[in-house]
Amino acid sequence: MADYGQQIPREQMLSLVHEFATVISSSLMLEETLSLIAQRTAEAVDAWECDLYEYSPQTNTLTGTAFWSRDPRHADLEWVGTVVDLSARPAYGRILLDKQVVEDHVDDPEVPESESRLMAAWGEMTTIAVPLVFRGEAIGCLVIIEKRAVRHFTDDETALLKELAVPAAIAIHNARMYRSQEDRSRQLAALLEAGRAMTSSLLLDDVLDQVAESAAETLASPECLIYEFDAENDVMTARSFYARPGHSTEGFDPELGRSYPLDEYPGERALLSGGIAVEEHVSDETVAEDVLDSMREYNEQTVLTVPLAFHSEPLGLLLLIETERERRFTPDEIDLVCGLGEQAAVAIHNARLFRRREEQNRRLVSLLHASQAITGSLDATEVVSRVTAEVDRLLPGSRTTTEVWLRIDEGLFLPFQPDRSLQPGQLPDGSPAGHGEMVRRPDELAVAAIRRLGPVQMADDLGGHRLVVPLVLNRNCEGYLDLSSQRLAPFSEDEIQIVQLLVTHAGIALENADNYGRLETMYLETVTALAAAMEAKDHYTAEHADMLAAMAVSVGRQFGFSETELRELQYAAVLHDIGKIGIPGHILNKPDRLTKEEFETMAQHTIIGERIISRIEYLEPIATIIRAAHERWDGGGYPDGVEGEDIPLASRILLVCDAYHAMTSDRPYRTALSEEVALREVGSNAGTQFDPKVVDMFLNVHPHFETDDAEPRLQYQLQAWQKRKRGPSPRRKRSV
Repeated sequence: MADYGQQIPREQMLSLVHEFATVISSSLMLEETLSLIAQRTAEAVDAWECDLYEYSPQTNTLTGTAFWSRDPRHADLEWVGTVVDLSARPAYGRILLDKQVVEDHVDDPEVPESESRLMAAWGEMTTIAVPLVFRGEAIGCLVIIEKRAVRHFTDDETALLKELAVPAAIAIHNARMYRSQEDRSRQLAALLEAGRAMTSSLLLDDVLDQVAESAAETLASPECLIYEFDAENDVMTARSFYARPGHSTEGFDPELGRSYPLDEYPGERALLSGGIAVEEHVSDETVAEDVLDSMREYNEQTVLTVPLAFHSEPLGLLLLIETERERRFTPDEIDLVCGLGEQAAVAIHNARLFRRREEQNRRLVSLLHASQAITGSLDATEVVSRVTAEVDRLLPGSRTTTEVWLRIDEGLFLPFQPDRSLQPGQLPDGSPAGHGEMVRRPDELAVAAIRRLGPVQMADDLGGHRLVVPLVLNRNCEGYLDLSSQRLAPFSEDEIQIVQLLVTHAGIALENADNYGRLETMYLETVTALAAAMEAKDHYTAEHADMLAAMAVSVGRQFGFSETELRELQYAAVLHDIGKIGIPGHILNKPDRLTKEEFETMAQHTIIGERIISRIEYLEPIATIIRAAHERWDGGGYPDGVEGEDIPLASRILLVCDAYHAMTSDRPYRTALSEEVALREVGSNAGTQFDPKVVDMFLNVHPHFETDDAEPRLQYQLQAWQKRKRGPSPRRKRSV
């Protein structure tokens, strides 16, 4: 046994403490400060090594943060950063909780067996642990190690170590405060960057990629993975994965876009429904078996899982993954990840609203085409076949099977088969109704739908849903559509309305082949639905279209248009911007001037409008008017660049009225011009942008636009618009 003990004079001890405090307080970099503390402490008592632990009372853990050794080894370097729960090292409880200096020797029988084994494994003969205390709270400890021989530290050496622990604790506290401020700044920057990404893009994957990167980089975690939860199909889909530069992901493929049933992962279902962040370690005994298997498979040591929810609706999971060693996240770090998770949840929610809106628009257009196809046929077999096909097409991914049952006798129904032509009261083989294995009476759900002459749905025994929609002709049920879905969620109101509308159209087509006027009304109502969707995208469009119709009809009458031409001009004015339904909302409602690329996209709306209207026989005459509604007299318009009298006269009228009303209306990017300024602009552009004759007629009729031929909705809005044009009320000032 060697004895390195020495008597240290008071003056020398004070000098050592002063020098020690000066050196370690010269740096605010935590890692550098910790290394200096370990080195200077070991050198002060001529020890072989000094280890420094930081203690976190929030997580009750010890973290190996710095060491100094006369002969450092690779294992020592790997030790830095390891986290140990204090419950696993009870000997340190005396040091940190009781704030005692503890000296242990490898051959001391009173040393706990677990600590003795660790000392032997690391080649430690003697250790002395000194708590680091700041304002009465333990923030860590210094462990001075002797490996050359068993050593007994003297009272003076112990006193010196206690003295050195005071400035060391202060330096660590100050450096930790500095690091905490830096961490807070990085966290705020991460939240800000994620917020910017969310507001700058409607693409969900772009926003989630930014959130994943911000979370991993700010908390220095190797990996971040984000899943989206689809409650309708009860599946999780990997949406975003980020690995920090230099981190190897060999053997791991996140398979972005792949969905898997949540029933196969009950542990993740519990995390999703729990609503709170959960930190799991591969060494935890409470980790769910399926989660533990996944962690072991991908070498995950610690996973912090944050549920993503919007107004209590579960939307997905955000996972921070540690692969090198177990980690205990601090409360501040967990708060940051939860904040980023909230932004990810909002992004998913907004993206779903956007997708739902796009889907509604797509379905409206598809519904228009489907209605045309169904009502365009007078053959019963073809009509029913089209209904079945259109239901499958308009409800993609819903995993539905569709059957159509037609009434062949009182209370008896036969399944429709497209290769057989049916006549009322007969079976496919021509025999009278009442025979044949395929004939059946409706079950309880179908009976309920038939009695109420409306759709009825219910959950089935297999966990899916059934929807029955009756086919009604002259207030009698002549059949029904039976849809069975495997998904957990019931059919939505939108889906029920779509199916019901298709079945209704089929009923109309079968009811009266000569009822052409009602079919035209149905067509127009379908287009009106599209116009309503267009108005929902651009609130300006609704009023603008109606006012434009009143102006255009007044100018058209000055040219001697017939009543048919005036009606076509009115419809063209109301529907001239129908193509905007195909223009993205962020372009349509952009408050600033459009870029070249955005303008090219916007210019497509006349072509889209022509395409929509040309498919409707009743409105086909106005399709060319709509296409040319933005052509200029000098040929500088779009989409075809035609000029002069090659442009339909009705389109030339619309252009002048459209420009005038646009100038005198508030827009997101500017306030309205006065009528005087707008009229001067119209006059000054005669012969270039506008047909001079149309300009003259417009100026002649302004401001006395007629409303007698306008529909009631147009009359009401025109009166309100003209009232606003007379000027603001005396108690308000006009915005400049």
